[in-house]
Amino acid sequence: MAEQELQSQAMEIQRRFGAERATILTECFGHALLAAQKGPEVVQRTLSGNVSRDVRENVFMDEAQAAARAIREDTKVRYIQSELEEQAALTALGEHLEEFLSPDQVTAADIAAASSLNEEQLISAADSVAAMPGNDNVLKTFLSIARQKGYEQCVHHIASLEPGGEWEMALTYLSICYESTEKTEEDIAAEFDAYAATEEPSGPAILAAAQSDLNLMHLLRG
Repeated sequence: MAEQELQSQAMEIQRRFGAERATILTECFGHALLAAQKGPEVVQRTLSGNVSRDVRENVFMDEAQAAARAIREDTKVRYIQSELEEQAALTALGEHLEEFLSPDQVTAADIAAASSLNEEQLISAADSVAAMPGNDNVLKTFLSIARQKGYEQCVHHIASLEPGGEWEMALTYLSICYESTEKTEEDIAAEFDAYAATEEPSGPAILAAAQSDLNLMHLLRG
């Protein structure tokens, strides 16, 4: 697969899964009405026709709130799963990008020699071979050592020596991949709670939502 295709996939992965989670969060706005549709089933099944409206409404609210809790939990699980699937996709993409940035052929002696250089020396060595034909393996070896040592200035300098800009793009998308795969399931669950439209709807809130549905209110009135 072409390197540019690999790199463009990072944005596509984030767009696709981000849209999926946005849709999941939007569902939260309808939880109250969806839970309201569950309550009457229990009212019909468990209460006789002569039970008062107050009793019916109390049973309805208890059952509907339990349903709302289950619906919200299912929504959270799907939200977490979407984030984990995005992380898995970005991890796989990161592995391909790492392979692209690694030298095809390198000896232990090459690595040892490059590893002995400090950041300034690595930059100078890279500059000295930048104009040479077929220098990719040498520069990628220098790049690998610079990344291992955390020489940020050197990393960006060496990447800039590749005329097509593909190394710089690969590093940028690698950063996106790594940053997007650091969240734990607990972090994602907390994110859902922060972003979800509302808290779990209360019994009275669900009852209020039910009042917009004549069929539901007929069942509750008995």
